[in-house]
Amino acid sequence: MADTHSTVVEHSEHDPAAHSPHLRHHFDDMAQQFDSATLGMWGSCSRKYVLRRNVRRLHGVPLHVSAAFASTSQYMNPLYGAMNTAV
Repeated sequence: MADTHSTVVEHSEHDPAAHSPHLRHHFDDMAQQFDSATLGMWGSCSRKYVLRRNVRRLHGVPLHVSAAFASTSQYMNPLYGAMNTAV
């Protein structure tokens, strides 16, 4: 993969008038800023999709395994559960 950012520019060498006022200081150019924003948007959308899909999928799980939860509840200690939640 080619190195697209081969020149290192120190912050002291930046000229505020040399680039767009919309360019944030930690990006080299507008294309890099756009690519970063696009990647962040797609990452956020994919996380939301996976979360919502899993919430919908797991919504019906307690209905199918409620007998398993009921049978093991006799072994649960509410004090330990409360301490675990507090921690």
